[in-house]
Amino acid sequence: KKTAEDLVNKQEFQKAAFIYLKLLKNYTLAAQTLENGYLYQDAASVYLKHLQNKSKAAECYEKGNMTLEAITIYKDLSMNEKVGDLYIKLNQKDEAFVYYQKVIDGYVKNNQYVKASLIYKDKMQSLQDSQNILLEGWRQVKDAYNCLNNYFANIKDSEKLAQEITFIYKNEVHDVHQSTFLEILKQEYKK
Repeated sequence: KKTAEDLVNKQEFQKAAFIYLKLLKNYTLAAQTLENGYLYQDAASVYLKHLQNKSKAAECYEKGNMTLEAITIYKDLSMNEKVGDLYIKLNQKDEAFVYYQKVIDGYVKNNQYVKASLIYKDKMQSLQDSQNILLEGWRQVKDAYNCLNNYFANIKDSEKLAQEITFIYKNEVHDVHQSTFLEILKQEYKK
């Protein structure tokens, strides 16, 4: 172990990792040593082969700019938002949006309309889709307060906001929504 530590101090990460891997059978230290030495492909290999840690392997591939390898693992782990982010990095917007949509569908299924709206707005740059999903959450009375609050917060023009408040009041406020709508109006008035 001392020899391996000495090699790390001398920045000889590959040799140190070899000692951890082959002689000491300490796979975790071997992988970490390779990662610290920026030997990401080798580290990923150890994480996969010896530690069955796909998540750490994907991180190493990502750090080492082996994006397609990282994407393959993230897909396997169903980390769809991460897959989308990496496709964006590769300028493959259409492919990214497929995976972002999977994330959105999952959020909607779990009644997390605000989170779904943020994917539309921040990752897919679609304010209209974001607003539509927030309105859907309001209509379904699923986190209605936060949905409508975010809906209004997305409208930057005060004249347009006033029109939208009136429109929502006339068309989207039903008995089940009245007290929530009044709370949101109080919020808007304070702003």
